[in-house]
Amino acid sequence: MDDTLRIDARALRLIASMTLALATSLTQSSVGQEAAVPTAPAVVAASQGVAAAQSVAVPTATPQPQLLRGPAGSQLASVRPAPSYASAFGSFLGLSNRQSSNAELNQYYRSTSRRRLVKVPEMFGDFRRFNSVLAYRTGSQDLTGDLPHAGGVSGLKVAENNQAITSDRAWISYSHMHDAYSQSNGLGQSSDASADRFLLGIEKTFADGAWSLEARLPLAGSLDDDAFDGGTMGDVSLILKHLLYAGQCRATSMGLGIELPTGDDGRLLNRSVETVLESDAVHLVPFFASTNRMGARIFGHLFAQLDIPLGDDDLIVNDVAFATTNASVDAAFTGSIDLGIGYWLLPPNSVADSGLAAIAELHYTSRLDSTDPVVFPGTSINTTTIHPGGEAITDVLNITTGLHAELSGEWAMRLASSVPVTNDKLFDTEIIVQLNRKF
Repeated sequence: MDDTLRIDARALRLIASMTLALATSLTQSSVGQEAAVPTAPAVVAASQGVAAAQSVAVPTATPQPQLLRGPAGSQLASVRPAPSYASAFGSFLGLSNRQSSNAELNQYYRSTSRRRLVKVPEMFGDFRRFNSVLAYRTGSQDLTGDLPHAGGVSGLKVAENNQAITSDRAWISYSHMHDAYSQSNGLGQSSDASADRFLLGIEKTFADGAWSLEARLPLAGSLDDDAFDGGTMGDVSLILKHLLYAGQCRATSMGLGIELPTGDDGRLLNRSVETVLESDAVHLVPFFASTNRMGARIFGHLFAQLDIPLGDDDLIVNDVAFATTNASVDAAFTGSIDLGIGYWLLPPNSVADSGLAAIAELHYTSRLDSTDPVVFPGTSINTTTIHPGGEAITDVLNITTGLHAELSGEWAMRLASSVPVTNDKLFDTEIIVQLNRKF
């Protein structure tokens, strides 16, 4: 019994010592883990410190516009729309969904979009108003001839050296029209005369480019045939242009030209008959114009106009065999459409402001009225007939081709030729030289 109790006491002490050793081991393990892993408040403080350090070391980046790649290259992914302008009438015509404010007009006037359109080379154009033709019958002989009008160099063509956008510029143009006038003296002899014309022009914008006013002064060189005399002064023209819409690649405008009767009298001497055509009628020329840029190299123009004569031109026929006779002659009422397309062979850029462009144009003019010939009574043998605006000419189609050289300092030199396509023609060939300066 005593031995049994003694064994049980030993067993209990052994179990107690083992339990104590296990408890001590667990306690030491727990203390080691606490030293390796911080308590919850320490972890929070450490994470806040790291976040603060990151906010100081790496600031938040502001999104920047990114360049698009591929077909839309060289464009910004997030940019403001290019400035544009639409007048009240342009908005009414549906060229824009609303009228632009004065601030938007001012912004467009100073924009790169407008400067690029102003840089588009102007249309060359063509020239000549339909001639009145004299037919004089004396016995069995018929004398015919073209009558020079207002220096032989008048007739307003708005498209000539022009474009739809308004701009500040000055220019001078020289035109040589080969065989512009012809006559036959009834003896089987005929002669032709060529005409030379100088045209001075200046255009000035106002109202932040919404409007411009252009003045043109034509001057004539002497005709190379003594039978013709047109003087040196042509009819002065004024052109008021209003910008309907203008954007990054297109400009549309309309306006009114007016040709004033300031030119010298035109004379035709055919044997014993001298015919004098005075410049008295005012011509109103309403027009519509559009200029387009199609990419970096291609550009085009469209002009449409009417030439509406107001009043008559006085005609005087001096026949040595009869008394002087006076009459009034109606000028021709015509409509014109001008189309042009150009291509920059060497486009201007930010490095070199100079460039070279090739231009091709079509110019169509049609007579829109029919005027009766004016017959001067003489005798049963001698009669004089004037065919206003020509007897048979009704439709004229000319092709103009040329080169535009853009020079430094806003200068441009231009050279072109115009030739008729139809049998109705006002000259055999026209050579055009133009010098432009923009401001």
